[in-house]
Amino acid sequence: FAYEINRDSQFLNLIKQKLSDDDMDYLEMFIEEVERNLPVQQIYIDRANNQYIENEVDDRESDLKQKAIIMAQTALQYGSKPIHTNTTCCGS
Repeated sequence: FAYEINRDSQFLNLIKQKLSDDDMDYLEMFIEEVERNLPVQQIYIDRANNQYIENEVDDRESDLKQKAIIMAQTALQYGSKPIHTNTTCCGS
């Protein structure tokens, strides 16, 4: 059981405008990973227990635009660089 993220949202459209086709592939992989790992059962439990997060930002649209710009800039800066992993641990 999983939910799907609205890929037509204003937030994602702002990000998509700034990304190359290659970077869009990374964005799609990220979205799919979020969809697969969303804690649906915990959300259900929290809602059933009337646990709400009430610190919603008043200016949500402006906040979303700023986040989209930051994400797009980061993707453009680091998106085409190879990811290196450290195979050694603990200073060995």
